[in-house]
Amino acid sequence: MRTPFDEKLDLLNRRLLQMASLVVEAIHKALKAVEERDLALAEDVISSDHKINRLMLEIEGESIETIALQQPVGRDLRRVITILKIADNLERIGDHAASIAKAYRRMHEAPFVRPVPRELREMGTIAEEMVQGSIEAYVERDANRALEIAARDDRLDALHKQVLSELVQRMSEENASLDTCAQLLFISRSLERVGDYVTNICEWIAYLETGEFRELNP
Repeated sequence: MRTPFDEKLDLLNRRLLQMASLVVEAIHKALKAVEERDLALAEDVISSDHKINRLMLEIEGESIETIALQQPVGRDLRRVITILKIADNLERIGDHAASIAKAYRRMHEAPFVRPVPRELREMGTIAEEMVQGSIEAYVERDANRALEIAARDDRLDALHKQVLSELVQRMSEENASLDTCAQLLFISRSLERVGDYVTNICEWIAYLETGEFRELNP
């Protein structure tokens, strides 16, 4: 027999997965906007960010109410806390997707002296895969996969350093667009932060399954 707690948990899960879908879409569109120089797509990401923020507030409110009224313990409490923590990190990832879109909007009229650095494109691919993979790991309750996904953050960090080095070099050249280089650096930093937030999500997935919290890639 289903309990009021079961019903509330189902609601929280549905909202979390709805939020996750919007975040995955936002990251994909933001990166596509940069790659294809699509201002309309970037504007769509920016204007849709409020949907992610609204879901975060709904999940936060429902989670607090569930803990207060249902007083879950043990694994049940871990499930509610994990949903709340994952939602918080997804909201931050959504903010970075919007920030990437805003960075492209600032530079879209400036000429790209050279193509987007290969390492930055690779960062985008990895970040997008990490976000999608972390949600799949949550749905599958797969702590081992979560650990594997978090381990990819090291590659993002290394690529960010390479992008930084290349763009600083470009800035020293006479024909460089300083504003474009600065915005590309901003995008690289945002993607590096996305990796950090995905790692946080993976930590909470592992916590849900093991009952122990430990930092990954400290």
